[in-house]
Amino acid sequence: MLGGTAGTSVTFFYGRLYIKGTATGYTLGVLNNSGGTATPTYGTEIPYGTPANITVTYTVDTTSTPTNVATLQVNSQPLLTNSTGTSAAATQLASVAIRQAGNSTSGTGSISIDNLVVRTYPSATLAVADLSKAKGNFIKNSFVKNEEITFGAQAKDVKVYNMFGQVVKTASVKENESLNIAELQKGNYIVTGTVNNQPVSQKILKD
Repeated sequence: MLGGTAGTSVTFFYGRLYIKGTATGYTLGVLNNSGGTATPTYGTEIPYGTPANITVTYTVDTTSTPTNVATLQVNSQPLLTNSTGTSAAATQLASVAIRQAGNSTSGTGSISIDNLVVRTYPSATLAVADLSKAKGNFIKNSFVKNEEITFGAQAKDVKVYNMFGQVVKTASVKENESLNIAELQKGNYIVTGTVNNQPVSQKILKD
């Protein structure tokens, strides 16, 4: 989970990853924050011994009516979203916390975590501009099933970021032109570009 403050006494948590087990496997879920009677959103059970490549995201929204949503991508499962927690939206993310509510015979059991990466995206780089017209014309198919992103407007300096903040594709495109992303793995990506001299960005899911 991500903490709203740094240090050892963190009160509010955001983008919370849940793990629960059964006799046959484990299930991963996500919760946006720690407020109220919150219900995590869970994905499909994964057999024990099977690793999962997961991405948890939480956006710090500083607008007057902030969103308060966390998402979870588990392998190629459908994207999970959760907004059931009632705490106020985070104004910053400053720490990471890991805790276990069980032991080897009850609760969550033994868990192995490898290659934990936490990355923040400055608003100047990946913020969605408040330009509804430009954004609406940017990408036509945010859910990509045919290996191609189709653009609704001419865009310069197009960059495709994976959820680790790495640029995995660059291009400049014309209106109704497509960008092939067949070589990219299934999952979430952020696509940025410049439309009518305005910076825009949009999340896509490659299935």
